[in-house]
Amino acid sequence: MFKFQLAQTVRDELSGFEGYIDNIVEHLYGCTRYCVTPPMRDGLIQDSIMFDEPQLSLVAEATFNPYPHPEKLIELGAYVVDPIRAITGVAMARAIYINGCSRIMIQLQGVHHQEFLAVWAEEESLYHSKNVVGDIKYAVNKEKKPIKKSGGPMSGPSSKR
Repeated sequence: MFKFQLAQTVRDELSGFEGYIDNIVEHLYGCTRYCVTPPMRDGLIQDSIMFDEPQLSLVAEATFNPYPHPEKLIELGAYVVDPIRAITGVAMARAIYINGCSRIMIQLQGVHHQEFLAVWAEEESLYHSKNVVGDIKYAVNKEKKPIKKSGGPMSGPSSKR
């Protein structure tokens, strides 16, 4: 589980930057990062900044309830296929958002010798191809069911907040 939760207010101990957590990213090799969004100023949404977990301290509990964390469908380290873009690669990170969406960062394999090229894709659109890291012996989307759109930040009940 994460040290901080979505919608909690946190402060970066180094810069003093303060805001609420609107997404959390867990990386394959243990780094957890939080996207912190400050309050609106003069009616304008301010830029968010990503911080490593050890830099942050809790300021206040959430003042509203975010959507529940989406079900984890892809294990980090798995070799995945994105049928929409016709790409394959390794699932290196998973981001969960305050609106209930989740995305996987895929490090592409064998693309014009660009070893570290990566893209983000909706978790529900991916399926496991084979195991790369860890002990993954199943495929999530074996039937290759039709892909369900996650919506995005302005759909569903969260847009009425």
